[in-house]
Parts: sequence; C-alpha cells; structure tokens
Amino acid sequence: MRVALKTRPYLKRKLQPMPKAVIASPNIITQAAQHRPSAPSQRVHKACGNGPKFRNGFRQAPNILTFNAKPSPVDRLAKVRLRAAQEGRPLRIALLNTSHGDINSPEQLYPYVESAVKGNRALPIFNFLRPALAKVGWLFIKNSLKEQYNSFNWKTNYKEKSESQAEALTKALEKKGTKVKTFIGFNFTEPKIPEAMAQIRAYNPDLVIVLNQGAQYSKATTGSSFEEVREDMLKFSSSANAPAPLIVGIEEFSSSPKFRTLLASSIKDDVVKAFKDTPFSEVLVLLASHGLPDLLVAKGDPALKQMARATEEIKKQLPQELKILSGYLNDDFVPGASWSKPAVADLLPKIKAAVAAGRKNILLDGRLSFTVHHRATLYDLNVELRKLIERECPEANISFAGSFDDDPRFARVQADIITDYMKRQPNDLAIIYP
Repeated sequence: MRVALKTRPYLKRKLQPMPKAVIASPNIITQAAQHRPSAPSQRVHKACGNGPKFRNGFRQAPNILTFNAKPSPVDRLAKVRLRAAQEGRPLRIALLNTSHGDINSPEQLYPYVESAVKGNRALPIFNFLRPALAKVGWLFIKNSLKEQYNSFNWKTNYKEKSESQAEALTKALEKKGTKVKTFIGFNFTEPKIPEAMAQIRAYNPDLVIVLNQGAQYSKATTGSSFEEVREDMLKFSSSANAPAPLIVGIEEFSSSPKFRTLLASSIKDDVVKAFKDTPFSEVLVLLASHGLPDLLVAKGDPALKQMARATEEIKKQLPQELKILSGYLNDDFVPGASWSKPAVADLLPKIKAAVAAGRKNILLDGRLSFTVHHRATLYDLNVELRKLIERECPEANISFAGSFDDDPRFARVQADIITDYMKRQPNDLAIIYP
C-alpha cells in the first residue's frame, strides 16, 4: 500500500473518489484514445502562460483527461458541439486566414514598415528599440523599397487575392458539408488581426479556426498570428449571453501529402505550359522559400526543417530529369542579423552551371511558402534574381510560376486538411483560446 501511495499522491486523501468534473465521459475517452497527439515539445508559449506543453510553439494538451489536467481539444470541441446541440442549432464556425499581408500603394508603405518593425516578434531586436529603429531605419530603406514596389507598379493585390482565396476555401468546405464564415486578418497591414477579431466576435461563433496562408509553422508567421489572436481575446471578457468561442489553430500544412502532391503536380504543369515540348532534362526549377533569422532557427523554430522535408518529398514526385534547386527569400535589412542560407542570389553559380550544361529553361516558384504572391516573390524572385540570371546567362528562358490564390485545387486541399484535423486529428490542433 505504501508503494501505491508513493506513486499516486492523491490516494492519500483517504482514497476518496475523484471529482466528476475532471472525469471524461466514456465516449470522450474513446474518441481521445483514437486521436493520439504528436509528442509535445518542451517549449511553452509565453502568450498562453503556464499550462500544457506546446508543439511547434503552441498548446498541445493531453489526449485523455487526468487528475487536475486541462481539457484536451477533443473535450473542448465536444463541449462547444454539445452547447450548439442543446440550443437546437448547427455549430457556428468562423475561419480566420492570417499572414503578414502586403500593400498596393505608396501611402501604405511607411505604416507597413512601421508595423513590421514594431510587431514582428521574430526580429532579433529589443522591444524598447523598435519604435526608434522603425523611424531611423525608414530613412535608409525607403528609397530601396519604393524602387522595389515600383518595379511591379505597386500592385501586389494581396488583400484582394487573399479574400478570393478565403472565398474559394469557404465554397470547398461547404461542398464537404461544413459551413463556415471566413475572415482575413494581417499582422502588418489592413485589415489587421484585431479588426478581423472584432468582426468575428460580432458574428458570435462557437468555434474559430485560425489558418495561416503560409504552409510552414514559424514563430515569425503563424506563431505571431496565434499570439495576436490570443492577446486580442484576453482584452475581452465573455458574458452569459455570448460565451467566448473556442479558438483553435492549424499550425502547418507543409507536411500534408495532399499539399505536397498538389505543389509537385502544379510545378510539372507549369513546366509543360511554359516550355511546351522542351525535354525535362533541359529544365531547371528553383524553389524559393521564406527565410528566417539564424537566431530564430537556433532557438528551435521548425520552419526550415519543414521546408526541407517538403522539398525532398516534392522532388520524389517530380520527373527525375528535372533539376531542382532551393533557396531562401530573406528580409535581411536588419544590421548585424544573419539569415537563412543559401539565399536565392547565392544559387547563381549553380544556376550558371546548369544553364551551361543545357538547362536553359528556368522556372521560378515560390509556392512552398507563399500561397499568394508577395513583394518577396514579385521582386526578390521575379525581378532581382531574374536580372542576375539574365545578366550572367543571357540565353536563359525564364518563367515565373503563378501563386495558388483561389485555385479550386488548392481550396480543396485546404478543405481536406481542415476536415481531417477536425474529424481525425483534433488533438493536433493548437488551442489558442481560452
């Protein structure tokens, strides 16, 4: 008996039964046992305080309720579904698509840069220095940024394309029997995440699903969006008439076989479309991804590893005759900060060698990280790198791949991913709030 008391401290309470409030119902236990979560990491997200361990930076609760444990995603989803059923109505779901965002006019440039410097949690800068750095840094980078946006007439159409992407996803989910209302919110430009959250609260959903437009999880992207959503909700208290919604996040879809297959087939289709009857042995594909500060990667940010794994799997699905190079698009304007390597410009010697070997047809593709075109793809990839290649390899035939935008195939893949998380992998959802 002494051994039992040592291994089960709560038995010291004269073997009283555990409170019913912390015992999961049999059907919940069965569901939870069928949905084993991935092993949590040892990092705890600061914005969410003390609590369960987190995976990829966000909350990963245990899959079965135990003594003094917090409810798992399975139990939380069951609770909101039960509440809707008791009220005799379908579950009301809001879907929030997030990203850094981008701009369409010169007037938006300084506010965008200011928000990026002040709000990008991944930049290796002390918070008290950020306001001053935003003002001083602007003086040094404004002309360069204006030239970059001028090169494509300031028209990223990022907001409009994000809206159409969200609308396509809404339709794809409805075809699968899931009705949602979609919202978009950006970190650094309008509409910002707090504005989107105000609209979501007015809609009064039971469940909010947060999905970043980029495929990988990084603290700089998805992580920042999750934190902003939680911080915004903490400013508002729920009432009896309008209880706070359950807010969950999908951390990444880079590991989805469906996403990887779609990207591989899209690359192949674009190669055929751009270069027609050219043999694959005469084609070079450059996959460009979102780079990160090395300091962030050293702290365990998983995005680069996710990109590398996805790239290797995508290569396996492409014709072996195609040559694939991969590099990073870096916002390396912060003095003294080192970023991911190789940058796409660092690949120029390999590109020259490939062209010299007969691969004169080059496809530039940024869809692994950017599902909507952004300044990084429109300028860094399609203007800056293109000029370098054309200068060194004037015989090269360069094509720039389109983004996914509102492609119905991409919408179907995202709808499948969301449905899989909700029905078969609920414990892999990140609990953002409460």
